[in-house]
Amino acid sequence: MITSQKIDEWINRAKIEKFEQYKENESKSYLVKNTKKEKLYDYYICDYCRLPIKFYPNQKSYEREGGKATIPNSLIGKGNIIIMAHNRCIKSLIKEVEEILGRN
Repeated sequence: MITSQKIDEWINRAKIEKFEQYKENESKSYLVKNTKKEKLYDYYICDYCRLPIKFYPNQKSYEREGGKATIPNSLIGKGNIIIMAHNRCIKSLIKEVEEILGRN
């Protein structure tokens, strides 16, 4: 569910936060120190459904499950907004944004 406060947060945020997922250490020994963590993937949080959008290394851009999108000023009237969304979420997100800003 998108609210006008959420849209204002998107407008005012400096950048979209990026997270990293690492592989768990398989060694249970208390003697092992300074082991290197293996990075599995980077991920962002979808602005619509709040689930992670995973970016695996060596993954082609057309194979990804989502990414950054720009909602233009012509749609919103408050400036361009950069969002993160799954491919399956983008239509619903834009529809809700239009409904909220169309009422104002």
